[in-house]
Amino acid sequence: LGIDQHKRQLTVNLRNEDGSVILKRQVSTGWEKVRTFFADLAEKAKSDDGFMAILEVCGMNPRGRQGRGRQRGCQGQALNVNFTACEG
Repeated sequence: LGIDQHKRQLTVNLRNEDGSVILKRQVSTGWEKVRTFFADLAEKAKSDDGFMAILEVCGMNPRGRQGRGRQRGCQGQALNVNFTACEG
């Protein structure tokens, strides 16, 4: 699961191991929408032992880095911190 985090939305792209797109959408960053999205994803990913998440963080919001991924079915995380894109 690739996650590009912005102030008002998460752009997510879920692919299987051969690279085929399974899900591509935008999710509101409102907590209820985020919780619903990850609860649904965790349920769907159970049969595949969860999912791997790659999160691009631009420094504006540390929410995604709080170590709660495993609670939501995520089996691993990789951070791509892009400081150049964050410079104003």
